[in-house]
Amino acid sequence: MQIAIMKKVVLFFCFAFLFVPNRVWSQDIVMPQANKNSRENMPCPKAYLGLNLGINNPNGLFGLSFEIPVINDFALSAGVGAGLWGTMTYAEGRYYLGPCQRGWALGAGFAHCTGRNNFKPRKAMNTTYGVPEQVSLDLLPQTNFYISVYRAWNLGKKRNKVFAELGWSVPLKNKDYRQLSGYPITSDEADKVQRWAPGGLIVAGGVYFGIH
Repeated sequence: MQIAIMKKVVLFFCFAFLFVPNRVWSQDIVMPQANKNSRENMPCPKAYLGLNLGINNPNGLFGLSFEIPVINDFALSAGVGAGLWGTMTYAEGRYYLGPCQRGWALGAGFAHCTGRNNFKPRKAMNTTYGVPEQVSLDLLPQTNFYISVYRAWNLGKKRNKVFAELGWSVPLKNKDYRQLSGYPITSDEADKVQRWAPGGLIVAGGVYFGIH
């Protein structure tokens, strides 16, 4: 129940970020289109330190991330965080359509989850013997490839930014686990366990703090 409520809260804020106008988030947006030299004149941060949260987020339900602009339009990002399936890490490249790592962006990268040993679900699981039973599972490591669309807005006068992310994550191998104790769980319960693994629709958001 708590996980379902948290997912609804994350979805609400991420979709709100997507459709809130830029002026709500910034008092000094300087993105003129007419001046071709405007990008070079903008005081863009040299790097960003971020806090993220989301569903199927590349660095878990909650995580830290780091973004380094390589050129005005392209940046590299990496991060680490915690998810239901284990510790998450990722590495990604992002191409921004707006100046100073703002506006819309396209990203692609790889996310790796360490898995969890001797994981015990809170509730008893249905077994093939018809008896619900508390079981123990090893959630095995998994690597995913993903693509995402971002939208970023200025936050304040120090070039911090908030962002929303929508994307899709694909496992590079089958989502897998190993049952350690208890009677074998049913196929429906096995499907439920596999749904806990990273993969599928990405809905995420967060804030990046500019490092000058």
